[in-house]
Amino acid sequence: MKGENQAHRKPDELSEVRRIVLEYLRPWRVRVYLFGSQARGDVTDLSDIDIALLPEGPVPVDWLSGLRERLEESLVLRHVDVVDLRTAGSELSHKIREEGVAWSD
Repeated sequence: MKGENQAHRKPDELSEVRRIVLEYLRPWRVRVYLFGSQARGDVTDLSDIDIALLPEGPVPVDWLSGLRERLEESLVLRHVDVVDLRTAGSELSHKIREEGVAWSD
């Protein structure tokens, strides 16, 4: 990861979020990006986990709510913010393109 700061990261939580997201999205073609403090490496105890998603094909109507529900039911204590890049504003999309780290299996 760019600028990764091992002293402040909670790798178990981030790894668990990555596992949940990639497993849930496996049936569909969706690009996944980590962005925000977790991607920049300036994580604090109050930092959330920011994930951006960009479907490359059809996805069910409830795909995003299903993923959010799966994350809320997990043991991850940090808040996970999930953004659909198709509906994100241009400023946020630019920020994600600049600092985002792609996740894949």
